[in-house]
Amino acid sequence: MEDFLKNLNHEKQVSLLRDYMKSRGLDAFWITSFDQFLSEYTPLIESHRFWYTGFTGSIAEVLIDHEDVFLFVDGRYYEQADRECPKLSVVKVPYGTDLPQAFRQKILDKSYTTLGYEPERTSLNEMEKLPAVLKTVASPEAELAVLMDYRWLEALAPVKELPLKLTGEGRLEKWQKILDSTTGLFVSQLDSVSWLLNARGYHRLKQSTIKGMILVTREKALVLLDPGTPLDSCWSKIPEVEFVFVTLANTKAVSEKIEAFKTKQKIQRVRCFKSGLTVAQADLLKDLWPNLVEFSELAPWSMHYKKTSAELSEFESSFLKASQVISRSLSNTAKDLVKGTALSEACVRERLEADYTASGALGLSFSTIAGVGANSSVIHFSQSSKQREIKESEIILVDSGVYYEAGLATDTTRTFLSFGEALPWQKEIYTLVLKGLIQVSKARFPVGTWGAQADALARAPIREAGFDYSHGTGHGVGILVHEGGYRLTPTSTMPLVPGVVGSLEPGIYLPGKGGVRLENVVIVELCPDDSKMVQFRPLTWVGFDHRLINHAWLDPKEMEWLKNYEGECARLGTLFVAS
Repeated sequence: MEDFLKNLNHEKQVSLLRDYMKSRGLDAFWITSFDQFLSEYTPLIESHRFWYTGFTGSIAEVLIDHEDVFLFVDGRYYEQADRECPKLSVVKVPYGTDLPQAFRQKILDKSYTTLGYEPERTSLNEMEKLPAVLKTVASPEAELAVLMDYRWLEALAPVKELPLKLTGEGRLEKWQKILDSTTGLFVSQLDSVSWLLNARGYHRLKQSTIKGMILVTREKALVLLDPGTPLDSCWSKIPEVEFVFVTLANTKAVSEKIEAFKTKQKIQRVRCFKSGLTVAQADLLKDLWPNLVEFSELAPWSMHYKKTSAELSEFESSFLKASQVISRSLSNTAKDLVKGTALSEACVRERLEADYTASGALGLSFSTIAGVGANSSVIHFSQSSKQREIKESEIILVDSGVYYEAGLATDTTRTFLSFGEALPWQKEIYTLVLKGLIQVSKARFPVGTWGAQADALARAPIREAGFDYSHGTGHGVGILVHEGGYRLTPTSTMPLVPGVVGSLEPGIYLPGKGGVRLENVVIVELCPDDSKMVQFRPLTWVGFDHRLINHAWLDPKEMEWLKNYEGECARLGTLFVAS
């Protein structure tokens, strides 16, 4: 598979698509980053965006006309897009403007009249926002697959049930809380499917999810899986779940299976989450339930972003294991470097991932980021090299996460010094980022405070010194490493509510020199002395590199927070120790 991806000729793919566009009379073609489940992390082998551009980041939009290939990226990927796609027209979307908005503006600027798109991979929400004057032409995936030789990954791991002690809520309890007796719920977003079933599959790279779709009533669930997907033997004893095997890319076959279940279960109408639907799925549901489809304006994550006490307990357990691995692995790397051991950039990543596996991790929750020197300024650096030897006085940024028994994602970033003396600019940006992390970590907020206000606290010391960062301060964490329901950005109106898990991750990145990011994942919880206020309780317990801290820049309250945090790390055995 890796050899196939390395040898994929992206220019040839563009040429084939342009021939197809000419045959259909299309001015341009829209390629999203998504699969048929609208996944953020689509495996590269299934990412059509990668097939045409070679860009490996998680999210981007692509617009191909007969002269240009436009790649729309946000601030996380400016440097990466320049490195990976030097021949493309990279559109660096300013922070605060979303990619689809910039994409739509380009369509207007170019005065296209006809636009091709893949209905199985295009969000219904975004499709409806396109300019009304534009004629859109659906190009079914099955039609393009023959021309482009598209590939799909098989689901090789079995679908396993999670015991109630890990979820805190049974399947039927969930279904009956959501639905009435005549309504079905259709869901295709993989974390929500996995949540509804209390199951995990590890069918997608860097996910614990099941690759499938679900139609569920108060008493019964139809689960659609690709042929050959293995099932754990326990499911034969669970009558409320019916698994049906059908090629998920075959819309007609999927429709037939859903229609049979609809008739048998006497489902009179179906509810779905509009933001979680592709155009093809919306068309399928409208055909099956004419005028009886309820498009909820909520998102699928609204069902599960508030965690049960059992889930929060499992998050604590998973993050403690991960924190122990990270602190030990990075400390051992630092000690070896101080002793004069020659290590490569890739060695940092490989050691950490091996240590995760030895600790019982079931898989990564995203691709490990390990960037040394100037590579640490690439926010989502993904190409750690065995040829890049770590040198004296270099910054090393490591961002990683895994899954343990409960299939809940972990996510932690630490930055540390290689060996030798820290340079003044390194201590400056590290200390400023640490101050930002401390400021937001120790704050208390009224319940319902917008994420923008928490974001501003983290940025305050960084902006005061003349720096900033082009990504959010925090994202939700759940079955997937990025989940809705928690969002800290300068424009976020998402409220802070108890029971939600999310990240705090300020940073500073200096292209050509290096970057710092420090990330803790936290639980939003009620303050014990005031039920109208919330605070952040850390799940991440990994000590900081004091070689990079200018302690004189920390005020007394910041020093107190740091002392208490490091004290807890000492108790847990998770301090960072370089010598």
